[in-house]
Amino acid sequence: MKKLWQTRADLDAAVEAYTVGNDPALDSRLLRYEVYGSLAHAAGLTAIGVLTSKEYAALRKELTRLHDKPGAFAVTRAQEDIHTAVEQHLTRRLGEIGAKVHAGRSRNDQVQVNLRLYIKDRLLALHARAGEAAAAWAAFGARRQNIVIPGYSHLQRAMPTTLGHWAASHAEALQDGRRALRFAFDEADACPLGSAAGYGVMLPLPRARVARLLGFSRVQRNTLRVQSSRPRLEAAVLSSLCLLARDLGVLAWDLSLYSTAEFGFLKLSDSFTTGSSIMPQKKNPDVVELTRARAALFPGWLAQVLAVGALPSGYHRDYQLTKGVLFSALDEAERMLDIAA
Repeated sequence: MKKLWQTRADLDAAVEAYTVGNDPALDSRLLRYEVYGSLAHAAGLTAIGVLTSKEYAALRKELTRLHDKPGAFAVTRAQEDIHTAVEQHLTRRLGEIGAKVHAGRSRNDQVQVNLRLYIKDRLLALHARAGEAAAAWAAFGARRQNIVIPGYSHLQRAMPTTLGHWAASHAEALQDGRRALRFAFDEADACPLGSAAGYGVMLPLPRARVARLLGFSRVQRNTLRVQSSRPRLEAAVLSSLCLLARDLGVLAWDLSLYSTAEFGFLKLSDSFTTGSSIMPQKKNPDVVELTRARAALFPGWLAQVLAVGALPSGYHRDYQLTKGVLFSALDEAERMLDIAA
């Protein structure tokens, strides 16, 4: 079966592999959001008479089945992306009804709505996890308010402080990180459906209604801006993750220093350290060292998105290369917060 965009039957296999890249694997994460977007779009098409109520019911039943059994569905290289995979599934199961769901939309606004829904979910989870980590460090500090340690500037002893004061500073840093995540969430909280390939469609799509169905607070009004907003959105998310990771990197540095024999303010749990094959007395702080190293990855990811996204108005295939960067950053932030908490 042809791809949604294909006009030639003799597409060279090497060119196809080059352009498809690892999108099939990446898009497997987006099945749930492809289902949500298709359900909301189908409801909008039903409201304007493109679909009948009976056709919508059939689509809803089949899409719900996909949502409930995600492990049984995979995107193949021949299909290229989640949009083609789901539409081919619907057409195979429902015939013409399955193909009608594509009326009034493009893969361009489909990928945008999928990414925005995915980003919102991931940011909400990170926001909650950062709150848990902040509470844990605040509680740690509250129990150590009277343990006096040196306070440092220029890595030189400056004035007395307490271990509780130090721990509370990291709790507040995590709360600052949560504020940055909320900013990125607001950037993502706008619905692009109905913009199609950047210039709208001739159907009177109920865009505000569809946005509400999907849980967005607003609609992206200018259809051309939708496509140009993708690198800005991804940069906003990565900026917030950079700030969060930066503060986690500072925490990791402190833990590494303060747990040394030279400082001796903290003792890391054995589960956070490893030994040496030749020096049995060693307790190497591998976990905090890797957290420190992972924090250094985020500015590079942000730079990639900013560089790739520096393009004229409209959609460009270049944007395909930022999806994996975004997913990697979200995954690393989640792992780092799991350790920090």
